[in-house]
Amino acid sequence: MNEHWEIVFTHILKSGNGNGLLNFMLASKACQRKVMDFVTHYVTSDNRLERLFSLLKDQSFPMLLKEKALILNLKGRNLCLIHVKAVEYFNIAKGDLIRVNVFNVDYFPHLGNPHYIFRQFEDTLNRDIVHLRDVCWLLFRNKFHITHNGLYEFSLRLRLRPGLLNWSTWSHNVTHFEAKKGDDVLTSEVVAAAEWKKILARTVLKPFIHFDNEAGFFWLRLEPFEAEAADEVTFEMRDVVNRNWKSGMDWDFIQLKRLS
Repeated sequence: MNEHWEIVFTHILKSGNGNGLLNFMLASKACQRKVMDFVTHYVTSDNRLERLFSLLKDQSFPMLLKEKALILNLKGRNLCLIHVKAVEYFNIAKGDLIRVNVFNVDYFPHLGNPHYIFRQFEDTLNRDIVHLRDVCWLLFRNKFHITHNGLYEFSLRLRLRPGLLNWSTWSHNVTHFEAKKGDDVLTSEVVAAAEWKKILARTVLKPFIHFDNEAGFFWLRLEPFEAEAADEVTFEMRDVVNRNWKSGMDWDFIQLKRLS
């Protein structure tokens, strides 16, 4: 692959212009050949295609509906732009995209007690999630092992249940979300107890919480943080000061993504 064209096409790809390469292909047959040379080079470098398919075969890796649709588009196709899109989407080039179902986290008191917190099947996702029925003392955490130096981001997919959500505003309590290395907090966010119902109604906007139409879930994203290979970092959700009952929240998975 010509180095000049590789730089140009990589820049188009990284710019987030999803139609950039397609538009270039449509310009002429010569342009089409250049783009296809890039596609082949890009997805086969560093075993990216093999690593992509290895990830997609992992039954423990929870996927979104739009991701499943993307995978269906890959089946039976020769190498094409959709393979580049998939490599980029699943972060294969950077090497780290880890998801852990909340029912599999390292530490979650009361999980499995049908009176408090339990797994339940979610039809729209075709997998189990965790449902909060009622609890006073809420805490869960999971430790992740870093394999490359870089900039990382934690995310949590959660859902607020209309008619069931109840988060007592006793003592102006807040819910903590933290990325930690040992006892050191790398980055954190808080949600005041009174804000949860407003977030559900979308009358309060938090820059780190984004609504995802898929099954009514939200993405909660912490600020990125630097980590080094062999570090152990922990994601934690904590609401233990408020002693009143809390209810009506679901959790899907925690995601750790390497950004650079």
